[in-house]
Amino acid sequence: MSLECTKCGACCVAPDISSLGKPLGLRCPNLILEGTYGAPAGEPCPPAGPPAPAALAAGAPPAPRYLCAVYENRPQICRDYAADWLCERIAAPTLDERVRKYLAVFDLQPAQGVQIVQIARAANQVSASVPNRT
Repeated sequence: MSLECTKCGACCVAPDISSLGKPLGLRCPNLILEGTYGAPAGEPCPPAGPPAPAALAAGAPPAPRYLCAVYENRPQICRDYAADWLCERIAAPTLDERVRKYLAVFDLQPAQGVQIVQIARAANQVSASVPNRT
């Protein structure tokens, strides 16, 4: 059963996309924040997805949404993907949490040399998948 995509970005980070040379757990370089022109690969992505009902009741602003910078020319595997039960199962306030849940569902670990990290920027907590350079 297909669901409406929330543009949370997890499907562009958690799985490997061999046609793009993107390893498991690393953010796709074509994943951009809606309303921007993109960010260099490895740059953090702010939390995304729908805010919790309590946050909506408190007047919280809507969470950021992610888009594909090469949507019209995206690989076939990306064209074939449709939001499904997994999207509901991995729902979480941050992209980092959604990626961790996605990988856990399939008992996977990020590709060797990739670690999912929390990065603090200003007063907001943001998350990113970056290559481990150690």
